[in-house]
Amino acid sequence: MGGLRYLTGQPGEPSVRVGVSIGDSLSALYAVIGRPDLAEDPELAHNDGRTRHAQRIDAAIEAWSRQYGRDDILAALDEARVPAGYPYTAADTRAKLRDAGII
Repeated sequence: MGGLRYLTGQPGEPSVRVGVSIGDSLSALYAVIGRPDLAEDPELAHNDGRTRHAQRIDAAIEAWSRQYGRDDILAALDEARVPAGYPYTAADTRAKLRDAGII
């Protein structure tokens, strides 16, 4: 289960992306979503097992992330030191440029 995972958040909001596949960040992600059992599952101990069970992992992540908005998801992941972010929309980019005094 390497690479990016998409946390959906509330309908109408851009997705959050989280990129974890090993170690403490993965265990922290499982803890944040309320599924520490996934970290203890021997079938998920290695990347090949996580790849085989990606649908199960993604379903657990999605079930958690659908309960929260983007900012709440990012705050929870940041507090747990799980690397995450979101793709900027055109509105996000305009706001950043405006805040920086570029436009």
